[in-house]
Amino acid sequence: MHSLSCSILHKGVVIILLITLLLVNYVSPYRILGVFPHAGKSHFDVFEPMFLELAKKGHNITMISHFPQKKLVPGYYDISLAGTTKILVNVLPFGIMGNSKLSRIFHVFDLAILTNHVCESGLNSQPIQDFIRRNEKYDVVITEFFTTNCFVGLMHVTGGSLIGLTSGGMIPWISDFLGTPDHPSYIPSLFIGHSDKMNFIDKIENTLIYLVSKIGYIVWIDRPANAYARKYIHPTVSELNTYVFNASLLLTNVHHTLHGPRPHTSSVIEVGGMHLKKVKKLPQVFGF
Repeated sequence: MHSLSCSILHKGVVIILLITLLLVNYVSPYRILGVFPHAGKSHFDVFEPMFLELAKKGHNITMISHFPQKKLVPGYYDISLAGTTKILVNVLPFGIMGNSKLSRIFHVFDLAILTNHVCESGLNSQPIQDFIRRNEKYDVVITEFFTTNCFVGLMHVTGGSLIGLTSGGMIPWISDFLGTPDHPSYIPSLFIGHSDKMNFIDKIENTLIYLVSKIGYIVWIDRPANAYARKYIHPTVSELNTYVFNASLLLTNVHHTLHGPRPHTSSVIEVGGMHLKKVKKLPQVFGF
């Protein structure tokens, strides 16, 4: 009788353990590659808190940027581009907002000059060439969708799913990446600064900058980016649009209360304030 009771108890314990194991979620950290070749400090400041939090949650972060961490962060490994190009801090004077609309139309040419230099100096740098030779694989690649996509060619080596980020509104060509509507008759271009309440003249101006930006991007940014990727990463790198047009997600640091409502596909999510840290309490002030 005692033996029978022990046998039943033993089986009961085994069943409970099996049920417990089935209920426990299996947790495995992701290998995440952050790719941020743009040398603008204000842009990186938007994205950095998210990656630090991902590292804090136990994921393995490898970060390609111009801004390595000053202190050791567990789970966060830097591949520094510092020194490959000039860091952009306080280089956008407030007065530029008053420039003529005609000059704003041709912003794409200024961006082309900047980004082609970033591709040449960054992809050809020793840290990136060493990274390519290591042939490491990643689960997720997260990068800024801004100007050039030449660094997206690293996915030829790393594999993984692609997630895009923006530090603000979407510049004209980004809408094409995820099929988001951007018809110039009712969606203002970020380059010209109209509200969504445009008159007929505003719509003509908006359409002009829409066309110049899209064509200028293809000719002066995207074509050179493909050439740089094949030159410095591998001759058989696929068209960069193959990667960005198949991105899984785009997180935009905007909010409709500030930038106005606009239609998005389900893969585009507004996350305005992603750069904000936990609010600190104001100190108490006595004597008033």
